[in-house]
Amino acid sequence: MSGADLANVINEAALLTAREGGTLINGAALEESVDRVVGGPRRKGKIISELEKKITAYHEGGHALAAWAMPDLEPVYKLTILPRGRTGGHALVVPEDDKG
Repeated sequence: MSGADLANVINEAALLTAREGGTLINGAALEESVDRVVGGPRRKGKIISELEKKITAYHEGGHALAAWAMPDLEPVYKLTILPRGRTGGHALVVPEDDKG
């Protein structure tokens, strides 16, 4: 992430914490804020049929299997079928060590 992305994550986590009446940013707020910055806001109003959920699960599972099978790819940190932004789900990979 760039410095601006990190600033957005912290700002989003602070907003989430304040909305819940908290004074300290916790891990859950950081996790949700990363998801918002990377994938966009949750689309709570979108109705997803069972067939769409199943297709998305297979699709995202394919990303996870491909990452697992390819030794040079980073490991999958998180996999979701919850729609965010313009996506139906996503697979998030996180580097194990600092490359920079």
